[in-house]
Amino acid sequence: MKKKNTNGFTIIELSIVIVIIGLIIAGVTAGISLVNSAKLAHTASELRKFEVAYSTFRSQYNAIPGDMKNASSYFSGVGNGNGDALIKNNLVFEHYFVWQHLSSAGLIPGSYTNLGSVQAYLNHPASDFGVFGVISDPIFQGKVRNKLAIAKTNNSDCSWCNSSMTPIDAKNLDVKMDDGMASKGRLLGVDGGNNAGSCSAVWNAAPGSNYKVNSIIACRMFYLIQ
Repeated sequence: MKKKNTNGFTIIELSIVIVIIGLIIAGVTAGISLVNSAKLAHTASELRKFEVAYSTFRSQYNAIPGDMKNASSYFSGVGNGNGDALIKNNLVFEHYFVWQHLSSAGLIPGSYTNLGSVQAYLNHPASDFGVFGVISDPIFQGKVRNKLAIAKTNNSDCSWCNSSMTPIDAKNLDVKMDDGMASKGRLLGVDGGNNAGSCSAVWNAAPGSNYKVNSIIACRMFYLIQ
């Protein structure tokens, strides 16, 4: 009489393996979620830090960082703005000078140049979602206002770069800092040069437009500071 083949797993053993795999997947998913939550919290903290630095500079020097006409009289090796109270993405390169002025005044860490295309660490602070910038464009609902920006660099003069966040992350950041609405309040979610129409309704949508529900990189963020 032949012996029965005892090779292979029993149902109990297979069940245990399936449970272990499920626990591993759940652990990895939870870990990714925690990392993402930490990135959003850090980004919110950085935005507030830069807002304070911007306001402090205005109070101390009676000028806007990046736009200050006589900044080189106070700080060596920095560029001068044109004094029109707006941070422009043009030949004046005021969106580069912002970070030079703030760091030279000792209000933010780091050292920044006004050379090359927009790059993290070289001429703009790095963000967990690309780079931080300050810019008056684009116009929001007919108003020109200076805004802190979060975007991905596009190897050009930017104006103002490409999408760097998913609508889900953008909304979570908005909930942390503002009202959770894409085109209302101080933190605004905007389609970038890529995936147009996938972040929120449209840039100049009626106040209260919500974020789209998807997980593709589709949003730039703008935080009104003036």
